[in-house]
Amino acid sequence: MTAESNPFSLLTKTLLTHLETGLPSEDDQRDAYIDQVMQLLNERQQLMEHMSIDEIKSGFLEAEEKKITEFLSTQRGEVKQDIQRFNKQKDGRYKYQRTHAPTQAGVFLDKTST
Repeated sequence: MTAESNPFSLLTKTLLTHLETGLPSEDDQRDAYIDQVMQLLNERQQLMEHMSIDEIKSGFLEAEEKKITEFLSTQRGEVKQDIQRFNKQKDGRYKYQRTHAPTQAGVFLDKTST
């Protein structure tokens, strides 16, 4: 079995191609993208569990593995930044709501100035 026909190699190349498209900015597209990455990674893991070391090495493409690791690391960093930005916004809203008391008309009064 050549490296080109090895299912592990084909799945690795599919994963790399998907990662090269980049992380979408739209939330719905981002969720679908991450789901696809997770599915491909799980499929690779399942293949590796049923392969011998020699089979894995024959399909192991070191350059591709390094690229996959770099893409995943970069994209994980982007998601982490988005989470931090979201948490800052959430904290800001919470602080705003804590310092203002709601009224009947939906207008907020500043508790600190009354």
